[in-house]
Amino acid sequence: MSSYENAAEQAEKPAALLGQLDEPVVWLSAAQASVVAAHPGLAALGLALPCWAPQRLVGRALGHDPGGVDAAVAHLGRSYAWATEFENVHSFWRYDEPPLTIGGRVYAGSEAYYHAQKPQPWDKALWDRRKRRVMETAVRAKLAADPGGLRELLLATGQHPLLSLKRDAVWGFDPVTARGENLLAEIWMQLRAELQLAESGSLAVADAADGGTELRPPREPIESKEPKLARCEVLLFACSRSPELATTMGESFKPGWAEYIALHDLLLASSTPFLMFDNSSWWDLHPSSHIDASPLTVDKIAEALRTHRPRIVHVGMHGDPAGFAMQWDGEKRCRVRLGASDIRERLDLRGAVVVSSACSTGSVGLGEAILAAGAIAYVAPRTKIAINRLGGFMSELMPRCARALSAADVRRCLAEALDAPSADGPTFREWYGSFFVFARDAPTLVIGISGCTRSGKSTLASVLAKALGASKTAVIRQDRFASKGLAAQAEGGWESTDSIDFKAFRDVVVEASKSKHFVIVEGFRAFASRPPGGVVDLLHHLVWIELSREACYERRMATTRVTEEYFDRNLWPRHYKYWESCFGEGGPMPQLVLDGTKPPTLLLQQVLVALGLPAPAPAPAPPPPARPASAAAAWFDGSLKKLHDALADVEPGTRVGVVTLLGSLCPVTRGHTRAFIEARRILLGVEAGVARPANLEPFGAVLGLISLNGSSYVDRKLAKKGEASLSAEKRLALVKMAAEELPWLSWESCREGETVGLLRQTHPHLHFVHFFMNGADDVVRYNKFADVGPQYRMIVLGRPGFTEKALAGARRAGVDLDAGHLVMGPELPDISSSAAREALARGDRARAAALLHPAVLAWCEEHGPWRAGTASARDGSSVSTH
Repeated sequence: MSSYENAAEQAEKPAALLGQLDEPVVWLSAAQASVVAAHPGLAALGLALPCWAPQRLVGRALGHDPGGVDAAVAHLGRSYAWATEFENVHSFWRYDEPPLTIGGRVYAGSEAYYHAQKPQPWDKALWDRRKRRVMETAVRAKLAADPGGLRELLLATGQHPLLSLKRDAVWGFDPVTARGENLLAEIWMQLRAELQLAESGSLAVADAADGGTELRPPREPIESKEPKLARCEVLLFACSRSPELATTMGESFKPGWAEYIALHDLLLASSTPFLMFDNSSWWDLHPSSHIDASPLTVDKIAEALRTHRPRIVHVGMHGDPAGFAMQWDGEKRCRVRLGASDIRERLDLRGAVVVSSACSTGSVGLGEAILAAGAIAYVAPRTKIAINRLGGFMSELMPRCARALSAADVRRCLAEALDAPSADGPTFREWYGSFFVFARDAPTLVIGISGCTRSGKSTLASVLAKALGASKTAVIRQDRFASKGLAAQAEGGWESTDSIDFKAFRDVVVEASKSKHFVIVEGFRAFASRPPGGVVDLLHHLVWIELSREACYERRMATTRVTEEYFDRNLWPRHYKYWESCFGEGGPMPQLVLDGTKPPTLLLQQVLVALGLPAPAPAPAPPPPARPASAAAAWFDGSLKKLHDALADVEPGTRVGVVTLLGSLCPVTRGHTRAFIEARRILLGVEAGVARPANLEPFGAVLGLISLNGSSYVDRKLAKKGEASLSAEKRLALVKMAAEELPWLSWESCREGETVGLLRQTHPHLHFVHFFMNGADDVVRYNKFADVGPQYRMIVLGRPGFTEKALAGARRAGVDLDAGHLVMGPELPDISSSAAREALARGDRARAAALLHPAVLAWCEEHGPWRAGTASARDGSSVSTH
């Protein structure tokens, strides 16, 4: 009879799996009877519960391909066992997770505890280092909460391997991809080994939820295999003292001993991934978090640092200004020292905060050596600290410092820890003296921003750069690296990930990191990667701007138009695939997800808070009717200042029309400014002979705002015509020249119409009404009548051949032309920039002068790419002047 046949075994206590397993088995307890009875396939098996059942048999009954079991057996090299009781989630099989008490808090179960420990804001790198330790704490607490059933079940599996077969390549083994780390099963096997050792009298099991600090007696060394280690966030090194030395020191040694046990237990309860290196032969601590490192050497410390790359290194050693004492002899003399030269030459402390508990080690020499080894900061007490509170204080300080990026962060963490209450009431500041903080400037912080098209990535990158300091910050825009050649080869063209030159993209990011404090990388595929690589591995913080399909489509239609069929079949599916690659299994998992419908100022504040940086203080609301100060002028290149001046004398309660226009304007023409003049005349309605809708309300003032399409769109648009283009910065400079003489006409460095909301905030005593301005040809071509109404008002300027078509289309759409929601303006001659470029290329100055403002014309003749005689003007080659 094979080991899983137990027809006679009717008791709930699992039968021990003895000998070799013929095939993989799963435990089905009596609690599964209702599940089996309700499923025809399972019911047909005639299983006598409780029993160990063949997993292939159960899988076939449930409709699963046995190939997954075969792959798991091939992966392990032998058969295995499993039980639903070992899982954290129970969606099909029944198991009532016991509530868990960990660190003084109650959780509904192991899965609830696991997710509650995820860092906020999200930090994938931090969680990758921490998650195994968190899961182990959860499983230990679960075993402690159900000691009877789980203990018996776990011991019944004997020495057989455990494996969780599920679509999770981290905690289980994925039957589809035939890959998996099987970490959950590894934790259960580790606990099983400890239970088996405990039963033999060799080891007392430590309770993960126990936070006690009772002094435990020394015990005899145990010889056990060193556990497999996950990367740890905190490493603690204590000097190696022999048991004989502990006896010699007598009572004077016990307080320090007790506090290190307390520190160990407090870190264990907090789920902080850590390792303590000391004499585990006589410290009765858990072997998964405690390494017998005696005798401690520089090589052992260096190897631990290379393996774990910790954020915190705690040096719990006595010493002097020249170094730390790693080994002591029986006469209480330092035998081996970790000196400044050893630290400088042999240790890799990059990105770590080093904390010492010995006042004698707070020397400039040690501090400089630690910083030279790459540490962010070194913290050491100026005076002797109270040893009987060391554990509590360090457990407050170290988790805080794990997020530190700069000297300022470390000082803030130190102040918070000192102000935390100790176990007996007073804050630690009352017990401890002051501290030295040796630190260097934080390394370059690289921030990535991604999301769908028109989600606001560029705007957020710009305002964030200004908030961080323009001179200290580089902004790298992925659109700059879109290659015409790659786009031509890629399926999907410019919308494809393959249109990006990732090598050039990466090279620029790396170079900027050498000279700037902050580097901001933004793009619609910024977190993607293509051979020979992307930039996602260079990013410290990943910010995702989320936008719904509807919002994305609406914004795209208002800027770079495409057909809805193209959007739904090409653009949005490609974005969704990219989204899945970012948030799915194995993806970079952005730490911060923002709502793209919110104002940039709010998104900026959320990003700064997530980075641990001070958010800009909001400007106080100005009392009407006094002229208000600009709350956002600093972000928008002076555009609001011009509008503030134009509104300075406007009476409170006045209705103000705001007309906005979005276009490429490469370059801006007299026709563009003429369109604003005509729209303003209609809304003001003070001139005789100006036609306006019968029910259009009166306006006391009118403002105009010009928005520009992005450089990547304009480059592509003109490249298709074989013409040169200008960068957004140069086109904006020309707009400023053309609008200089019109005090009411300004520009937007954000999305079209966003400034209207800012005006409402800064001028609450005025009533603003927004009008989008379009040409009749554009309105007819894209059928823009559907959305016209009280919330979406439009001014349409006539164009030869399209004016009557626009009026007819509005009537067919049921638009009331007298309501004032759609305002039809006069028919204007050709206002496009194409005619201006052609005149410049031909050298027809008279024609160009008729189309362009004098200042714009002078710039184009001197610097523009369309000058007669230039390469692009002669042969039509596509040149982008950025």
